Amino acid sequence: MQPNFTGLWKLIRGESNFGFLPPPGLRVDSIAHEDPHLHIRTRQKDANGDITIDRNLTIGGGAKKIMIRGRSRLIRAFWEEVVLVVETSSEVSGKARRIEDR
Repeated sequence: MQPNFTGLWKLIRGESNFGFLPPPGLRVDSIAHEDPHLHIRTRQKDANGDITIDRNLTIGGGAKKIMIRGRSRLIRAFWEEVVLVVETSSEVSGKARRIEDR
């Protein structure tokens, strides 16, 4: 049985890995999860400003194209055993970038 992630999730900066990117000052995800449907509203404050993004996904479905800050991104959600992964792929300055939320 897969867990249900419905709820309000607040980033704990010291427990997250951002690689070479600086962590945001604030990130809050409001999640409505009725498997396989997943709605994520993210509010994030960082050096680029304060932004709210809505994502409607089907877990295990194909990637969806969305626009964030004027850039096209492909996003998909899938299970790795009991871990829910939301993967965002984009291109920045001609280089592929992939971000995973777990």
